[in-house]
Amino acid sequence: MARFKTILTNRGATALALAMYEGGTVLPDFVQMGSGIYAGAQAEVTEIVTPLTVDVRIAGREFIEATGGEPSKLQISLQTFNTGLTTATPIREILLYANSNGGTDMTNAIPFAYAWLDGPDTDNILPPPLTPGTHDTIHLHELVLFVTNQEVAHIEVSFTFNSFVTHGHLADTLEQHNTSDTAHENRFAAITSAMGGVGNIVGNHLQDGANLEAVHAAEISASPHNGNVWSWIRARIRAGNYSGIRIGDWIQITVSGNVVIMEVAGINTYTRSVAGGTAIPNHIDFISRNLFPEHRQFNRVPFNNGILGAESPWAASDLRAWLNGLQTDVPNGVGANPETISVDYTIIGLFPRLPEQLRAVIVRKNSVAAGRFSFGVLLTDDNVSGGGGLDNLWIPSEVEVFGIVVHGTCGISHAGGVQYPIFANNMSRVTKTVGGVSLGSTWWLMIPQSGNSSAVSAVQSGVRNIAIGLAANTTLGVPLCFRIA
Repeated sequence: MARFKTILTNRGATALALAMYEGGTVLPDFVQMGSGIYAGAQAEVTEIVTPLTVDVRIAGREFIEATGGEPSKLQISLQTFNTGLTTATPIREILLYANSNGGTDMTNAIPFAYAWLDGPDTDNILPPPLTPGTHDTIHLHELVLFVTNQEVAHIEVSFTFNSFVTHGHLADTLEQHNTSDTAHENRFAAITSAMGGVGNIVGNHLQDGANLEAVHAAEISASPHNGNVWSWIRARIRAGNYSGIRIGDWIQITVSGNVVIMEVAGINTYTRSVAGGTAIPNHIDFISRNLFPEHRQFNRVPFNNGILGAESPWAASDLRAWLNGLQTDVPNGVGANPETISVDYTIIGLFPRLPEQLRAVIVRKNSVAAGRFSFGVLLTDDNVSGGGGLDNLWIPSEVEVFGIVVHGTCGISHAGGVQYPIFANNMSRVTKTVGGVSLGSTWWLMIPQSGNSSAVSAVQSGVRNIAIGLAANTTLGVPLCFRIA
């Protein structure tokens, strides 16, 4: 995980002071990136040390007023495209300019804020595109400048593709999680015990879950499970015995050397609904707390329609094929009846790499996703309900995360989904990270955006926790999701 620090430069601080004294505007409007790091006092930076020719754009600016003890902050959203790159390029420094007229008047531009890599290169490296002259990777960065009355020499931040966080914010978040009202907890525990122990929410606050493997160690180690936690939980589910299993409780797995915390997202969330003509039995749906480190595109091209034989955009997607270890054809063009390309993820896909004991108990979920396909026509909205496919691994829909359709086609995109309890009335699990050390990473949902033929819905988690639409060939985070029944 790349770690960055950021600071308001001396020139930036002076410009703000003069604007307050004389009246004027200081508008951050241009950004440069480089592969070097300034060796002196970073507040003195006036230019990038080793400039890079990369396509970086300011996607948005937002001032967020102080709330709940948090200082006010200026949030600058950056998008970096890999267009024109021929080699893997490390991003080690970022210089934000103000009053440059969008980079056209550098004579009067103010070097406003500087961010630099604090540690080794990891996920700050931008790869070259597979097809020269195009872009197939977009790194998203949220650069946050804090307005505070505290004496701060610099603010330490870390990022994946779009996440920044201060130590103070992290400490506040941890304190909120660890501080609770004992009387309320005891009362709630008594109620949920009588209900079978399936709750883990006090008021609107989702409590930190428990390690199921530790809590039920004696039961798991005994015959017939003999230490197999997945055998144990399947037996519990089939018996309808959820005592001591609550929303947010978790089991840790390791996949290709990466530790992933799998949380109980819903217990019997879809019971009594029908999949493939059969009523869904007792089940638990697990969704990872953190994102899998291998960020992925939804499709190889900016295309959000289905294809012949896979009318649902999710069913046709390259992301679904990779998650489930499929050998199939996926879209490789952007027009009506697009070209396809054969992919083989039977070895390098995610499902084949899961622990064998886990794979043995996963059941396929009917990922009910709306269809968007008409032969010879490029559609900009869904045109039929259902048709998502049966998946061992999947990602949630907008409804399953936010409880409503946001960017999908109203009515059709709902597709019989329901919000998972782990996401209801709180944002603590909507925010997902890689490695758990950043404020939040943008991650894919399975719903194509309404009104165009190129974008798919995603969660921009962290500062805002909102649904957004991004080109399907953007590289984003992916949660690990599966069902046991």
